[in-house]
Amino acid sequence: MANSYFEFKKFTIYQDRSAFKVTTDACVLGAYVYALNPDSVCELGTGTGIIALMLAQKFPCSKIDAVEIDKLSAVQARENVDYSPWSERITVFNQSIQDFSTLSKKKYNLIVCNPPYYEDHFRSKDNQKNLTKHNYRISIKELAKSVNILLRDQGVFFTIMPTFSFGKLREELERYNIRLFDKMGLHSKLKKPLYRYIGGFCRKKDDMKENTLIIYDENGEYSDSFKKLLKDYYLAF
Repeated sequence: MANSYFEFKKFTIYQDRSAFKVTTDACVLGAYVYALNPDSVCELGTGTGIIALMLAQKFPCSKIDAVEIDKLSAVQARENVDYSPWSERITVFNQSIQDFSTLSKKKYNLIVCNPPYYEDHFRSKDNQKNLTKHNYRISIKELAKSVNILLRDQGVFFTIMPTFSFGKLREELERYNIRLFDKMGLHSKLKKPLYRYIGGFCRKKDDMKENTLIIYDENGEYSDSFKKLLKDYYLAF
């Protein structure tokens, strides 16, 4: 059973009521995202609000809109935001990504999404697990469409996905001339297979950047690269 809270250096995430628990994926994505002084940020599918809070810490001049379809998760995200030092800069919306992108009048220069996975895999009988593990509430095609609606011309979009979904998202985004400029492969250990990609996308042509992150070293401890990436957030580092 997941702990009821997860304490970071500058904020705490409570997760006892949310379907979406703190994961290494979310932490790596939040720590990896970069942009040039983004003033307008949107997180699609905020869960407990962890990535929105990481971005608020990283980008001190940003205003962040965090979107979450699950009611209990949205309530918990609002509480986590209220307990943080950045409550005035983060707004949580209890909406689907599709509705938010259709109704919003805003455009963003940074969009981040840690989406549900396993679009083409079997669903659980547990509805909250379905929300976290299966993106039946938003397809890859719908996600790409929403990003296109919300992203400014000079904006960037970052996401993390399993390898089998990443290529499909890349194809859908390219239909809107939103192209991959940064791809980082994640391995749990050096000799373990690649299991996730983090991708950075933008509308302008840019040089392609590729790298790899190994989470654990041969002794089962966090790798030096992982510690360097998460040093501003994890208490242990």
